[in-house]
Amino acid sequence: MNTTSLKNQMSALRVTSSTDISFRVNGLELPADHGYGLFAAICEVVPMLRADRTIRLLTVAGYPDRQGKITLKREIGRSSRMRIRVAAENAHHFFKLGGRQLSVGIHQVVLGVPTILPLKPAADLFARVVVISGYEQQDYFLAAVNRQLKALGVRSGNAEIPLNQYGEIARKTIKVKGDTKVGYAVKISGLTDEDSLLVQHNGIGGKGHMGGGFFVPHWEAK
Repeated sequence: MNTTSLKNQMSALRVTSSTDISFRVNGLELPADHGYGLFAAICEVVPMLRADRTIRLLTVAGYPDRQGKITLKREIGRSSRMRIRVAAENAHHFFKLGGRQLSVGIHQVVLGVPTILPLKPAADLFARVVVISGYEQQDYFLAAVNRQLKALGVRSGNAEIPLNQYGEIARKTIKVKGDTKVGYAVKISGLTDEDSLLVQHNGIGGKGHMGGGFFVPHWEAK
């Protein structure tokens, strides 16, 4: 897909102020906690990412080995992907990532052509990890999530910490250089269309550049 075609797609994306840019990620494996490494690699190509705190990254999904790495998906129809959520008017800055090789620590990946994905409302949303500084204990964390939702003006929905595929509380970490931030996966159910788009546009918590607070429709997470 060329730049002209992508810009034509952008002309229709004015319902919300944010849009997603999705890239297929080709490679063998990545660290399970690769948010900071991916952020640093993208900043080498698109320096504006470092300064714009409204931009969020959805890190790459894969098959976890439970030893600190993920194997990237390579089946037909199930490729590993990453997303960048950015103001629609700034999306074109990230088109140059298409076809680029990125070094994420010692690992090398190549990004495919970008695809524009407008935000769509969904009653149930899911984030792989939400980090709220100072709230690492489960009950206090969930209360902080609800306070942030209220501050955004979200009036519908019920937030919870779901169990992972092993039946365990989905406790997650984001490592930034020598610092480790603790968070949890979060599911929000029963949102109105307006509130759903509000949550997706704004996100919850910090470390958005490294995968934090990036909500997608729950069916996509599955």
